[in-house]
Amino acid sequence: MRLTCSLGPEIINLLGAIAEKKGEVKAYFLNNLEPRSTEENRIDSVHATIYLQDRGMDRETCADIIQGLSVRAPREKIRELKNTMRIYKKLSSFDPFSQDSFKLAHKDLINEPNTKPAYRKELVATYYWSGYIGMSPSLHEMRTGMKDLFHYLRHGKDPLLIKSCVCHYAIQFYQPFDRENEIMSRLWQTCLLMEEHPFFEFLPWEKEILSNKKKYYSRLPDRELNTDTSDFVKHMLELINNSLNSLLLSCRKSVRPMDRIRYFYTLGRSNFSRKDYMLVHKNISLATAYRDLDLGVGTGFFKKHGEKNQTTYSCSPLFE
Repeated sequence: MRLTCSLGPEIINLLGAIAEKKGEVKAYFLNNLEPRSTEENRIDSVHATIYLQDRGMDRETCADIIQGLSVRAPREKIRELKNTMRIYKKLSSFDPFSQDSFKLAHKDLINEPNTKPAYRKELVATYYWSGYIGMSPSLHEMRTGMKDLFHYLRHGKDPLLIKSCVCHYAIQFYQPFDRENEIMSRLWQTCLLMEEHPFFEFLPWEKEILSNKKKYYSRLPDRELNTDTSDFVKHMLELINNSLNSLLLSCRKSVRPMDRIRYFYTLGRSNFSRKDYMLVHKNISLATAYRDLDLGVGTGFFKKHGEKNQTTYSCSPLFE
C-alpha cells in the first residue's frame, strides 16, 4: 500500500502563503524570540501532543512538571511527559531521513534501557477517531511501507513541507511501533520541518490541533485505510500557516526599527524606494517606513539619492 498526494491548487496556494510568512519569520523571529518564549513554545508543543493522547493533563500542570515543581498527578503520566519533553529538547540530534535514527528516537521516548531500537514484531490494535477498533497493517506491509517512506523522504521530489505531512500520516497509517505512534508522527514531522528552517523547532503547530481535534482525527487513516494523503496534507498546511500567523503576531510586537533595517540591509538591494522597503516589511505604516529609512541613512546602512517623490536609496558598502 503506497501512499500518494496530489498537489492541487489549494495545497499550492498554502505552500505559497507559508513561504511568504517564512521570509518574514526569518526577518523577525531569530533575533526577537527570547529564551523564555522558546521554552514556552516548546511546552505548548509537548502539552498539545500529550493532551491529544487523552492523558488529561492541562497546560499549567505540564509546565509545573517540566519546571520541576511538585504536582498531584499519576506517576506514569509525569514520567511520559518528562520523556516527551526530553525528546523535544534533543530533536536536532536526530536525522529525519534515517530509519535507524527514527527507531532510536522512539526508544528514547519510551525510555526503557533494555529495549532495542526496533519496529513492532506483531500486529497491534488501532483505535480510530470514529470509535472503530481494527488491526494495524501486517508486518510485511508495515516494513515495506516504512522503507518506501524513508526512501521518499530522502529522494522524493515533493517540497519538504509536503513530505513532512505525508510522513505524519504514514506513521499513523503503518503503526510501526507497538505504542506511541501518534506522538512519534507529530515529533518526526517537526524534525523534518526543522530541515526546512531551524525556527520550526519552536513553532508549536501541535497547539493548533487542539482547537479542532475532530477535524484532525477525521483526516487521519480510518478503517478504510485511505492511501491518498491529500486531504490530510492540506489540513496540516493550514495548521502550520495558522501557527506561523500566531508566531508573527507575537514577534512583531518586539521588533525594533534597527531589526528591520539590518534585515533589509542583508538583502543587498542596490537601488530601492520607500515602496520597496514596505513590500518587505508589509506590516508597518508609511510614517514608520520613512522613520526607518531616515534612521538607516543616519546610521550608515543606507544612502539616500534624490529628493521628495524622486527619492531612492541604496545599501551602503560601509558594512560589507
